Amino acid sequence: AILDIRLALFPSLRSLVPALAAAVGRALHAGGRRFFLSVPALPPNGAGPDFDAADASAVAGSVDGVVLGTRDFSRKQPGPAAPLPWVRASALRLLGKGQDGSSEGLRPEQLLLEVPLYGRAFQEGQPEGKVIDAVETVKVLTKQQPEMAWDAEAAEHSAELTKGRVWLSIPTLAFVKARLQLAHSLRVGVALRDLGAGFDASFDLLPMRFDVEKQSAAKGANTAEADEADRAGLGVTKDEL
Repeated sequence: AILDIRLALFPSLRSLVPALAAAVGRALHAGGRRFFLSVPALPPNGAGPDFDAADASAVAGSVDGVVLGTRDFSRKQPGPAAPLPWVRASALRLLGKGQDGSSEGLRPEQLLLEVPLYGRAFQEGQPEGKVIDAVETVKVLTKQQPEMAWDAEAAEHSAELTKGRVWLSIPTLAFVKARLQLAHSLRVGVALRDLGAGFDASFDLLPMRFDVEKQSAAKGANTAEADEADRAGLGVTKDEL
């Protein structure tokens, strides 16, 4: 079960979150179910609900994991959906490795980075970007054939449509791969947002899961080959690590 606590992170309710997590966690674990909290990433503009390393430490013993909402960085104005430096900073803070030097936080295996598989279309004159799925994206790109732009810092693709004055944020395979590589380097998990909205090939980038006994045998026989297979399953070459 996943409990989204964004609306409980304002000053009047924030102190109640640890007790709430403990109570819900006990009930779910008693029934053999797993329990995750969904929390926001660093506020893009410094305003809004926040969840820091101290908050993470307070609930770490009650939850199986925390889903970090690393998405929707830009909603009102054209811009990146989840710029990689922001994703990294948000994750490191909850792992107790932020700039404040705090030792509080989650264990890496408790953290999941949210990876959005949907795009956004920002049309001039509209108050907010509209969420679009892969089918809509392919249709408009095929029809107008705009030039794709790659933002190396944010690690995201975008395109500007002259017809209708629309700016697209596109979760391409390169976008997904960059975030999987980051998760791999931090030894954390990922949570894919809106599975049906993304490109089907995105799932080919996910690491394959092996039977535990077979994987152990493979590593015992040839550790180097098994490690190389893991990298290949993640879509990361040896040179990129």
